[in-house]
Amino acid sequence: QYLLEHDETTVAKIAQFANRVFDVEADPANPEEVAQKGIDRFRAWLKDLGMPATLHELAGKEVTDAHIDELMENVQFNEEGRFMGFGHCNRDDVRKIFESVR
Repeated sequence: QYLLEHDETTVAKIAQFANRVFDVEADPANPEEVAQKGIDRFRAWLKDLGMPATLHELAGKEVTDAHIDELMENVQFNEEGRFMGFGHCNRDDVRKIFESVR
């Protein structure tokens, strides 16, 4: 969700994932909508599996700033300060992602 809202270059990749994995109909004119539908289906799939979708659900307790700090200590960033993955997030982005799924 964070990448959809903060990384325009990744929207097409999320839309492609939605189409290929969750069978969301492709719409080149509106990749944001396709991507959002894919995110929604991914969340529903996690719920159907009984998988946690938030840090609170995973930990079974409130997730504090101290917990986020501890998580951040374990994230590996490259020499340029980027977390390489689906989007190329920096330290601030990763913290905001953790905070958004508290």
